[in-house]
Amino acid sequence: MKGFVAGTLLACFAFANPVWADDFEDGLHAAWGLDYVGAYEIWLPLAENGNTRAQYSIGELFADRLLTYNDGEDRDYREAVRWFRMAAEAGSPQGQYHLGQMYHMGRGVMADFVLAYMWANIAYGNGLNAAAISRDNAASFLDAAQIAEAQALARACVAAQYRDCD
Repeated sequence: MKGFVAGTLLACFAFANPVWADDFEDGLHAAWGLDYVGAYEIWLPLAENGNTRAQYSIGELFADRLLTYNDGEDRDYREAVRWFRMAAEAGSPQGQYHLGQMYHMGRGVMADFVLAYMWANIAYGNGLNAAAISRDNAASFLDAAQIAEAQALARACVAAQYRDCD
């Protein structure tokens, strides 16, 4: 799992906004050195100022329980969902994908395969090709009417610029 996080963080850096690139890279170096609190402290101001890569990366720290409140798994997952949602609503395909994953697994939110499908479909539509696998996996738990509902929700969500979609 830690290898996945490092790879994900490297991919995030590849798309980083040049204005924030140096600070974001500092957070990556901290995370690569297993200093997750240090990475969080570097990324937090960036995330609060709208850097979706920092938002998504903080979500990853909580989702993978690399950063924890130590008072229960559910609170950590709810915090991950909060950061993934922030990135998703700002248009980040990675945030959209991982928010869908949280719905699929029922981590930090009530499990909901319709919303899992919707967010994965949106991420795929925004260029994250790997999201098609998650979308299709969610579809395996849905009937035709639920898939149609998820597709309609995805269209409405895109039209609403990813706000208030779930």
